[in-house]
Amino acid sequence: MNESMNIAASGMAAIQRMLDTSAHNSLGSGIPGFQNHKLVLKSFGAFLDQAGPRQDLIGSEEVVTFEQGDLRPSDEPYSFALMGKGFMAVQGDDDKVYYTRNGDFTLNPEGELVTRAGYRVLAVGDEPIIIDPLAGPIVVDPDGILFQNGEEIAQLQIGEFPDDRRDRLQPHGDTLFQAPDGYRAPAALDTSVHQGVLEYVADGGIKGVVDMLVASKNYESMQRAIRSIDQLNETMIRGIQ
Repeated sequence: MNESMNIAASGMAAIQRMLDTSAHNSLGSGIPGFQNHKLVLKSFGAFLDQAGPRQDLIGSEEVVTFEQGDLRPSDEPYSFALMGKGFMAVQGDDDKVYYTRNGDFTLNPEGELVTRAGYRVLAVGDEPIIIDPLAGPIVVDPDGILFQNGEEIAQLQIGEFPDDRRDRLQPHGDTLFQAPDGYRAPAALDTSVHQGVLEYVADGGIKGVVDMLVASKNYESMQRAIRSIDQLNETMIRGIQ
């Protein structure tokens, strides 16, 4: 009976993580470039080569779905979105390179194109992108080349990961990802850049709300199972006495 209780308890813990993930997705739906997370429930035997007595317990693994989102208009002058599997490269104050699909950019006091958190947006060649805000508006073509007054000033560094590498990206905040082992993504060939729009999750947060409701129902089912097991244990103890 204790083993049954342990299995049910492990299921409750996994479903609680699912509830937290669903809530995170719902909140993140309003952030440009946000990617939904998904919790995969498995037995511990699926995670461990030799699970032993724990093979029936329920574990969980959180993964990022990396799905193309919807492009919605933006009034900000430095708003870009991607169509395809690519990521824009940015550099933090720690000099590390991160990848993002959040094109909600702005200019810092030095005229560098940066994320809202101050990470420098990288051009091809790992150079910062310098824009003169007084020299007129910029235009970005589908290849990510920036023009100002008809002259090319830089090209966004856009990389695309092979599927096995993309699945290993490590989240850094809500919309940034870091490749393990310092891997640099090759240039994207099938990703286009769109100006004046931002990318948002396609379901608008509806899926996150639905997943929360499903997780809540499953959690309640696990609670009822534990209560039933507890009552059965109590009945057996009384019978022995």
